Amino acid sequence: MLVQDVVRVQNRLKAMYRSRGIPAPSDGVYRRRGREGWLARLPTSCRGATVRPGEEYDALVELK
Repeated sequence: MLVQDVVRVQNRLKAMYRSRGIPAPSDGVYRRRGREGWLARLPTSCRGATVRPGEEYDALVELK
């Protein structure tokens, strides 16, 4: 179940960037270290909706 949850959150994160026209071809959008750079590419109104799945992803990976 954890693997399915991780994949679900990954898909949600990538979809947020793709829906705003930002290509996200690598797994860099998931990494905690580079997340601020990715968030800076999003419009301010979308950042809050992207921060939460990022935190959820970190917690799920830790549990996995």
